[in-house]
Amino acid sequence: GVASLTPDTAANVRVLADVPSRLQVLVPGESPAPATQTGKTASNPVTQTAGQGFDVTANLTDAYWNVVTQGAMPAVTLTHTDSNVDSWYSATSTPQFLRTRSGSLVNGTRTFINVALATAGNSAVFSALDTTQGQPGKYAAYVMQKTVPVVHEPSAKRLQTLLPGEVEAPGTVSGKSGAASGQKVAAPFSVSVYAADTYFNPITDNPSITKQVTVTLPDDPNAPAIASANL
Repeated sequence: GVASLTPDTAANVRVLADVPSRLQVLVPGESPAPATQTGKTASNPVTQTAGQGFDVTANLTDAYWNVVTQGAMPAVTLTHTDSNVDSWYSATSTPQFLRTRSGSLVNGTRTFINVALATAGNSAVFSALDTTQGQPGKYAAYVMQKTVPVVHEPSAKRLQTLLPGEVEAPGTVSGKSGAASGQKVAAPFSVSVYAADTYFNPITDNPSITKQVTVTLPDDPNAPAIASANL
């Protein structure tokens, strides 16, 4: 018969990433998963608390979500949809309340640390753009956006008062929008008071907040007293 042949094992073959094709955004709760359909684990993004910093990573990848670590690295701008954060910005604040942050990738990746959101009740959509030339570059069309849910701080930090004509504006520095409407002498009207976190996000889901509040009219000494009430 035919003698059996001795098998042979080749040396390990190093697999390299293909040419750059897209940018990837990773938020807390996600991990990279190269060569998969989505390029990341299937975990849902972790819910973030208003005002609390977290990290967001941008990667330059090939069409198969392998991180490209060699060659020219683009400058990347990370942005999100919470338009209220810039109004809370301070040069010395940590975390950083900035809607847009930029930087060049190093070995195909960059982590933007201490990103902060301000508006609870909504979800912020993050995206990364190649801005090497100061404008969206060739990788912009392949950006994967990522949605991060946001909740208010767990405890109340302040009271918010709303007069007729004013409406809630969570996440803004005033917490309200609109102008108070004029009132006629001796005509009753309603005043709303609610507990809020630092960023004027209403806290309506905490039954333990039952503080007694009193509305006063310091500029009108002739106004009748207003009864106190519990939140």
